Amino acid sequence: MINWSGFKVVGRELDYLIDAFQSGWVSGGAYVEKLEKELEGLFPGSTALAVSNGTSALQLAFQTLDVRPGDHVIVPAFCFQAAGNVLRQLGAVPVFCDVDPLHWNQTVQTLQTAQTFRTVGVVVVHNYGAAAPIREICAWAREQGIWVIEDCAEAWFTQHDSRYVGQYGDVATFSMHATKTISCGEGGAVLVNDPARVAMARLMRSHGLDRQKVQYLHEIAGNNYRLSNLLAAIACAQLEERDGILRKQRENSEAYRRLLAGHWAIELQASHPESEDYLWAVAVSIWLDGLTVDRDDLLRLLKKAGIEARPGFYPASSLPYNDDLDFIHSDVADRLHKTIIVLPCALTLGMEEIGQVCTTLCALIEQHRKPSTAYCLQDARHLAEGGALIQAFYNRLAEGRKSFRYFDKRSVAVIQSHLATLLLEVEGRVVGYGHLDPDGSNVWLGIALADGETGKGWGRIMMLALLKAAAALRIPVITLRVDNDNAAAIRLYRSFGFETVAGSETESSLTMILHQ
Repeated sequence: MINWSGFKVVGRELDYLIDAFQSGWVSGGAYVEKLEKELEGLFPGSTALAVSNGTSALQLAFQTLDVRPGDHVIVPAFCFQAAGNVLRQLGAVPVFCDVDPLHWNQTVQTLQTAQTFRTVGVVVVHNYGAAAPIREICAWAREQGIWVIEDCAEAWFTQHDSRYVGQYGDVATFSMHATKTISCGEGGAVLVNDPARVAMARLMRSHGLDRQKVQYLHEIAGNNYRLSNLLAAIACAQLEERDGILRKQRENSEAYRRLLAGHWAIELQASHPESEDYLWAVAVSIWLDGLTVDRDDLLRLLKKAGIEARPGFYPASSLPYNDDLDFIHSDVADRLHKTIIVLPCALTLGMEEIGQVCTTLCALIEQHRKPSTAYCLQDARHLAEGGALIQAFYNRLAEGRKSFRYFDKRSVAVIQSHLATLLLEVEGRVVGYGHLDPDGSNVWLGIALADGETGKGWGRIMMLALLKAAAALRIPVITLRVDNDNAAAIRLYRSFGFETVAGSETESSLTMILHQ
């Protein structure tokens, strides 16, 4: 069995563990202090507090920031749901925002959609180790007068704008769970980047006690979030070997990308152009409309073949204890959960094993491919016969032209002014057309499918390709127009994060917009 993950001894873990044990300091001790000093050296300007696990790190962060019952805190609908769960335990209200369809992280725009008049803060989760646009998010949060917690549990040493994530927010949290980049079995860390909050964090971490003053005098109603000296010793040894760990993580992710990029049914998580990501795990989104099996079937088939993989995170909307919440924005999150498979990520993986994982996954996809589903996407502007193919495609439209009337008043020559003009081919026939058309300050997205080709997932393929083209061109806002009675198209657009522009509805159509 190729296991999904597993702990690997990378340095002097056993030596340090024995030393800590023999010192007699098995609770607090020298290795806790050493770990905190090492982290403060790596994250200058921050105060580091070692804690018992990543979830206690989040709880300490919330309490340090004085989260109170009834406060609204924005968290992503797509992530490991530790932050939302802790907020509920504290009596606060998690407000779930959606994520970007390419990077699978929060953006300023998804946060703005979720903001309420009672919002006091934001938790930014860097999913799978890919950085969210944290610089922009923190700038927006400062304008709103709200705080930011960075949940870096999966993003040790990922950089955004040449700085480690964890250095942007008011507080940052890290996990040292057995599967994480820096691991000691169970453990975590809190970086307090606001000096005014350090004293509160220290008190809250250890029962509200300041033992340097008076023993057993509780100054506040604190908790015990401390990390044991034994586990800190293991973490110190791992931290010493971080360069090798990160190098192996990079090798694994690049091998997966090299072997899977360009596959007709597989989409990899995008990286922000200003980020250098160290992926904790490599996740792929599968185009299941083209297969006869669903995501969970693929997981079972992989396991039967000796490969342990995992599903994408369950979104907030799918958790029964969130049924009482009115604030869940999760169209993109809901779609991603159904399609994502997280591939084995252990440091012990060899290149042959990664090759076996990729070969097996691709073989299963081919084995369960629906007839006529392998496709090819081409930019029509660079095809000698591109205009003729588009004209022939449009001439064949009958039902499709009722909702896509773009060329009724335009020559096909207009494609030369497009930012992107895509044709989707299946077995030699054009089944879909899409474009990004600049018009003044707007960029308009358009998609058309051949008659009889709706409901097969082609629209989703076209949408993803156009969004990737827009991201590469740094297009910040995309606009489209859709007929009111085209419910399937509206659902598709919403699943990629498009929102209706208020006041844009007419008797026949409405305008939708997406901020990238």
